[in-house]
Amino acid sequence: MPFTKRPRLSKFNYYSDEVVSECEEKLLPHQYEACVKLKRWFCEDNKEEVALVSMPIGSGKKGIICCLPYFLAQENQRQASREVFFSKPILVIAPNLEIASQLERAITISPDGIDENFLLKRKIVPSDLDMQKDAIPSGRKVEKTSDVTKEKFLNHYDFIIANAQKFLERSWERRLPSNLFQAVIVDEAHHFPAQTWWRIIEKFKRDAMVVFLTATPYRSDCREVIPRENLAYFLSLEEAREKRVIRKTSWNEFGSESDDDQCAIDLILNEIHKIQRGKNKNHPLPNRTPHIAIAIARNIDAADKAVGLWKNLFGDTAIGYHSGVRESQRERMMTRIKKNEVSLVVVVDMLQEGFDHPPISIAAILTNITSPVKFVQFVGRAQRIVRGGGEPESPNIVANVVTHTRFQQRRNYEMFQEERLIAVNNQNDG
Repeated sequence: MPFTKRPRLSKFNYYSDEVVSECEEKLLPHQYEACVKLKRWFCEDNKEEVALVSMPIGSGKKGIICCLPYFLAQENQRQASREVFFSKPILVIAPNLEIASQLERAITISPDGIDENFLLKRKIVPSDLDMQKDAIPSGRKVEKTSDVTKEKFLNHYDFIIANAQKFLERSWERRLPSNLFQAVIVDEAHHFPAQTWWRIIEKFKRDAMVVFLTATPYRSDCREVIPRENLAYFLSLEEAREKRVIRKTSWNEFGSESDDDQCAIDLILNEIHKIQRGKNKNHPLPNRTPHIAIAIARNIDAADKAVGLWKNLFGDTAIGYHSGVRESQRERMMTRIKKNEVSLVVVVDMLQEGFDHPPISIAAILTNITSPVKFVQFVGRAQRIVRGGGEPESPNIVANVVTHTRFQQRRNYEMFQEERLIAVNNQNDG
């Protein structure tokens, strides 16, 4: 369907038919199906109910966030005048600043992130500059806590992206009207309901369509995010793997007589390097992009020691990305990661969820992960498939999970493979 530039009150209303038509061909089938299911959810009897979408990590929740408003507006405009529907902004809530920044770059066009806009990358919207400005939504990540109290500021954009911490101060509840937003989309919804998130949803859900997106439909305390009857769309781990939506996983576990963490970590780092060399030679990523590993350590000191050990063994291609590093330095590190200039990223408390960089194909566990949700989220960093840019990724590429018996992760992995990890814990804790 051709795009025609025209005056508009809402980009979502006026371009809904064109965008939805393009999405049918250019979204992955499950992404398109999820958007259709959500459109039906809100046009039927569930309009005031929260809708839950559960899909494995790496299966494209970000794309759904970018395209969903056009699907919802298409249905709404058939039921009433365009002046009535989608005249208000959409609020997207992210669990942290890094995920909020990624969403901002995917949703909008910014000077430093034009290559990351989802609608342009998938060629859903034409690359013509005038059409980009007309059809692609405006958006803003909330930088200051005080901005969430400014109705005029929030109303200026099609999308408002904020991490929940921006709503910690209570004055916004008094100053903002409950009908401010057209829709509220909660990314990584297994964090719900922290007290702040609960207040946000309660404030706006009577007047806004509310969608929760998560790879783990249970929270860290093993309780359901919301009741299962609110499940609008579900993609199983098995189906996602069989359809090559995400990579299959491979388990690499070492055992040794030593009871020393450093010995175990040394074995893991050597195995990472061995796997990388084999994958780069036999199963290279598109455009010969090198395979990257991400590792999780117990604390900052352990992370820095792992980075130092890697540098001694294999050269200056490892970084420690954690809260002990200054923000300006982390920005430089992120640039290196995005440019694929590092072989190993060691984390402690950051990049464990929502971080999207498909050249990461190895997840190394250097500590005992006790949270089922944390295990699922971390392994998911290596499951994303490289898409676009010409040649497809080889189906032989897997996500390698590397660890040591000392860190007691086999049970987590077995339950994860059977998609019973969190559900079984829920029963055991009940």
